[in-house]
Amino acid sequence: MKPFRAAVVLAAGGSRRMGRPKALLPWGEEPLVVAHARALAPVADEVLVVVGAGADEVTAVLPAHVRVVHNPDWERSWPSDSARLAVSVLAPPLGRVLVTPVDVVPADPRWLWLLGDPAGAAVLTDLAGVPGHPVVLGPREVAALVGSESLPAGLAGLLSEAERIAVDSRWVTVDFDTPEAYGEARSRHPDG
Repeated sequence: MKPFRAAVVLAAGGSRRMGRPKALLPWGEEPLVVAHARALAPVADEVLVVVGAGADEVTAVLPAHVRVVHNPDWERSWPSDSARLAVSVLAPPLGRVLVTPVDVVPADPRWLWLLGDPAGAAVLTDLAGVPGHPVVLGPREVAALVGSESLPAGLAGLLSEAERIAVDSRWVTVDFDTPEAYGEARSRHPDG
């Protein structure tokens, strides 16, 4: 049995600082969004990708097993809004949901299985305790997400009491907001 009801990749943003869709950035031999979907599939009953900006281009590269959720209000919404959209299309029971933004290093399988152990919400951290990605929304957090119209503190606010799982890797806290950050991560990560 897989530890997560679903895994959600948040890929709706406009990538203004990057200058091109982050979801389509090369990661190894495939687009970054495909690398995420491939990494998450073994641990989740269903993989969903939330698209917005560049939706047609991103959707075109996704494997057939990935469910696409469109965020029509991507320009004015937050990642928590995209997560809410994804969770709202799932059939009950909702259970635990893994969430990752597209602009991070695709999760190492070892991290995903560690996140599968707790019964509720969980957050990966580096050894210094700095929170990173992916994160897990437990049933309580999923209910709170679905039941709210907005989350002023975003997903981080929902996860304030989540179990922290430290891993010996700097990659859990690295994100790619700029071409320079992406280039550095890609040149240093063995899968990049």
